[in-house]
Amino acid sequence: MSILTGSLGREAGQDVGTYAFTLGDLSAGSDYVLELSATAATFAIEPAPLAIAPDAGQSKLVGDDDPTITYVASGFQLDDDDAILSGDLGREAGEDVGSYAYTLGSLDAGANYELVLADDEQFEITSVTLDDDTVEYDGTTHELEASFMPPEAADGATYEYVDASSGNPLAGCAGRRGHVPRDGHRRFGLRRYCNRQPDDRAA
Repeated sequence: MSILTGSLGREAGQDVGTYAFTLGDLSAGSDYVLELSATAATFAIEPAPLAIAPDAGQSKLVGDDDPTITYVASGFQLDDDDAILSGDLGREAGEDVGSYAYTLGSLDAGANYELVLADDEQFEITSVTLDDDTVEYDGTTHELEASFMPPEAADGATYEYVDASSGNPLAGCAGRRGHVPRDGHRRFGLRRYCNRQPDDRAA
């Protein structure tokens, strides 16, 4: 029958790191004085995995700025929550139409966590396809008109495609600069795509 009762303890703390053992409430009775070995091992707390799952369906129109990438984090320990997170998710480099893998970017949860990125979603860059004077955009057919704002009696106007009913410009469809007569009048033919850089589009 063992004369030992109780258990060893360790230094207080819950952050990642190493902690020295203590005698805790371990006892061998009044006949013994317990001492920890000078070469005793230490107790280690390792980073906990924190799963980062980007939300499905995130995208942008070619030529637009990237939106802030949204996600769900799971695996918090103790009383931690989203408030400990800083920075943002990123994605693979590129501005052409296509699919891009997410990256951890600058996202950080501190030393107590190891971020684990789910890879079952991708970020999409999409194009706008023009057909004569209409465009299929966000599942809706919009009638278009071309407009431009020439500088004061000078060459070098720019133009953009806009929704004819709302007047809102379609991002990624700005035209390149070109010659504008001094009376400020010029007609522009609608192109059938808007997925190139502005300098590659002809009026």
